[in-house]
Amino acid sequence: MASVILYCRKCDSGYASVGDLPVHCPACGQETLWSTFPPHGNKVDGWNPTRDDLTFLKVLKIGPL
Repeated sequence: MASVILYCRKCDSGYASVGDLPVHCPACGQETLWSTFPPHGNKVDGWNPTRDDLTFLKVLKIGPL
C-alpha cells in the first residue's frame, strides 16, 4: 500500500500515512485536522510577492497571501 503525506494544520509538519489517520499529530501532540496540501507560508507557486504585487492586491481589496 502506498503512503500519503498528510500535513498537520496546527504545526504544518508532514506525516506519512499508510492508511491510518491519527487523531493527534505525532510532531506537536495536539488534536488536529489533516490536509493533503503542503503548507505554503508567504510563497505562492514558487515566488515571493513584491511590494508592487502587494499594493496591487490591496487596490483590489484582496488580503495578503
